[in-house]
Formats: sequence, C-alpha cells, structure tokens
Amino acid sequence: MVRFGLILIVGFFGFIQGLLAQVRLGEGKIIYDITYDSLPAELLSSQSYLAKDAVIYFKGNKSRTEMGVGPFGKNVTISDQSTGSYTILLNVFKKRMALHKSDSEMQEFRKSMGLDTLQSEVELTNEVKKIQGYQAKKAIIRRKTSKGIAVNEVWYTPDIQPFYVDQDPALKKIDGMLLDFTIQQEKLKMRIRVRAVFPAPIDDSLFEVPDNYQHVTEAELTRIMNLLLLERNEGGAEY
Repeated sequence: MVRFGLILIVGFFGFIQGLLAQVRLGEGKIIYDITYDSLPAELLSSQSYLAKDAVIYFKGNKSRTEMGVGPFGKNVTISDQSTGSYTILLNVFKKRMALHKSDSEMQEFRKSMGLDTLQSEVELTNEVKKIQGYQAKKAIIRRKTSKGIAVNEVWYTPDIQPFYVDQDPALKKIDGMLLDFTIQQEKLKMRIRVRAVFPAPIDDSLFEVPDNYQHVTEAELTRIMNLLLLERNEGGAEY
C-alpha cells in the first residue's frame, strides 16, 4: 500500500510538471479535480487512498503540488527547476517526513515504478469542446515506458501558449496548456480536470521545508511508513 501511495503521488507530479512548463503565467495557483474510471476489484478496498483534488502553486522556477492520499494526509512535492531538486513532504498519521531527490534520482525513482518515458508520439485530432470558458482541442499521447505502453488523452487550449516544454518532449507537439487529461498508472486510470487558474502572488515560504519535518532517506521512509501502517492495523484503526 505504501508503494501504491507513492506511485499516485509521483505519477501525478511527473505529468503535472509538463503541464506547468506550458503555463505562461509566472506566478499563481491552479486547482484540479481528480476522478477515477472503472476501478479494478483489487483496488476497491483502497479507495480511501485516492486523491479527489490537487492544488499547484507556482512562482518562477519553483512549484508546489499538494494532494491528499487517504491516510497519508495532505502530501506535497516541491520542485526547483533551477537546481533540478525535488522534495516530497509526507504527513503520515501525524508523522512529518521530508524526502529529497535530485533530478537524476527522481528519474530513477520513476523508472523503478514504470513511470519513465522511453519514446512517445502525439496524435492531434480535430475534436473541440469548451472547458472553463476556453476553447479546447483533443490530443492523444502514446508513451513507451520500461513497463509497457501508456496512452493519455488530453484536452488543451491554444489560448494559453507554452513557453518551456523541455521536461516532456511529447508536449512540444501540443501548442497550449493542458486543461483535461488522463493518466494511466498500472491498473489505475485517473482523469484530471482544471477547476480554476488564479494569477496571484505566492509566498516564498510555500517552497521551503518546515522546521517540524524529519529529513529521511528513501530506505528510512519505507521502513517508517511500513511500521506506521503496521501499528495502525494492529490498533484496529479505520482510515
């Protein structure tokens, strides 16, 4: 279950970085709604782990992604494009931990979970619809990863032009900001739709690690989370 939660957090964050790379706004906040299609039987008991929404704060080269993952609480991923560094903040049963990763480490982490992209192609279609007042067009992204083929349907608007797409080569072929898209993570299919985009001043403190967080390695994080879940289960707690 720990791995499931991390796949959800890292998978969403990785895709969203490509989306943020397209936003012309230099500072602001984006809110997303997240829904799930046809959960397989083995995941029905894990519904409490599934995020229902996410919030992204961005300012210059920095971004902060917040999403709730059941008993893992509200978890945060902070990135700094200027240094290629990432920090995952986890609040698990009131235990606060911070995991730091470089860009190369994050790529290896994603690869170990089958979230890396080895090859991709984009099909631009003629389908259009309105999303939050924007004229949106449909595209289909096909990615080859270390664990198979992933297909993502995206809706984008040329009304908001991209300016930086180096983080995701597939998005170089999509001339606009993503408004509505799907992510397939193993047997889990998520639909992510923009609820609102707010140009607004963002406080620098949102991109810093609070003093009450314990800095851990990946091995320490896995050990602590497994222990916390074991204690929780033995105590008969519901979550």
